[in-house]
Amino acid sequence: TFISLAAPVQLEGNFITMFWAAEAVLLLWFAQKSNIELIKNVSLVIFELMLISLIMDWVNIYSDLSSEIPLVILLNKGFITGCISIVSVVLYSSLLKKETDSRFMWNRINARHILTSATIVLPVLIYMVLLLELNYQVFKRVNYTEAVAVSVGIYNFLFLIAAWHIYFKNSAAAGKLMFRMLAVIMLILYGVVYNPAVIHSRNDMLVHMPLAGLFYFLHFIMAAAALYIVYLYYKVAVNYDKRSFLTMEKWASVFFLVYLLSAELDHVFGWLLYKEGMDIFAIVRQIHKTGYSVLWGVISFVLIRAGMKQKDRMMRIIALSLFSLTLLKLFLIDIKGISEGGKILAFISLGIILLVVSFMYQRLKKLLLEDEAAKTESENESH
Repeated sequence: TFISLAAPVQLEGNFITMFWAAEAVLLLWFAQKSNIELIKNVSLVIFELMLISLIMDWVNIYSDLSSEIPLVILLNKGFITGCISIVSVVLYSSLLKKETDSRFMWNRINARHILTSATIVLPVLIYMVLLLELNYQVFKRVNYTEAVAVSVGIYNFLFLIAAWHIYFKNSAAAGKLMFRMLAVIMLILYGVVYNPAVIHSRNDMLVHMPLAGLFYFLHFIMAAAALYIVYLYYKVAVNYDKRSFLTMEKWASVFFLVYLLSAELDHVFGWLLYKEGMDIFAIVRQIHKTGYSVLWGVISFVLIRAGMKQKDRMMRIIALSLFSLTLLKLFLIDIKGISEGGKILAFISLGIILLVVSFMYQRLKKLLLEDEAAKTESENESH
């Protein structure tokens, strides 16, 4: 007890956290060697105090954004303390694996529950340590307003992809559900936070702000990662979710896909079509009228083809709904202010897609009739 209390008495700030991080692991190791129950219980208390102290350190270190001299990149007390805490959690978890049949806190807590909690805490700690360092360093060192949003967006999507391959891919149903929830949160943030920052970066780049151009081009990493997240979200929902709201998740997947591709259409063609002195907002409005109709028609065609190939009736319904929305948008809204060239492009593209879809449905009808005939013949033979 005196040794544990010596840390807050003699040390300050992050040194307390590092002391407790080392002490918690050392006490659990010593308890296993000595079989002293009291020391094992105290190690868990110190471990929890270490986590609380770490959060307090984050608030004290990273919330001070007024200092003129920024912290050294990576080699600062906030990041080093976080790394030591991560190592402590890893070592504590490895020791807990030897305690799977024992109980802590005077037989009140099963060691397996503590190990499960530590397994959850570890990726959260890694995420927060890297996020706080990235957010602080970009804010202090990059003199551009949208830099933090774009940087953090790229980091969040790449971290979620890494978490899928390391943690969620081989996890149980609860892990798959957690991944889908995180994916939805990230994709919503893309629309609410990250994409508006990219729009500002694009517009600033077009008026000759080189730093804005850097983050505009970096956003393509985030866009590619977001599309991959949509793919994983749909794949996980189809393979692991057999409940009634699977239909809702298919609709959500298509919605996110359409939103992401539409946003990127704005960014790419807004940049390519812009010339000195032009109104970027007028260009974007023209893209909305012409480009969206063509893009949504192509997406509808791809979804219908996928729905036919996989014999997924709901996906075909979603595709036809999107195609109907595209036609309504074209005839009720876009036709009024669209240019002659835009009208020709949109109508020819949609006409071609309609013809191909009609042919595909005729082909599908023929295949279904053949399958039904083969099934009937097989049943007759069996009788």
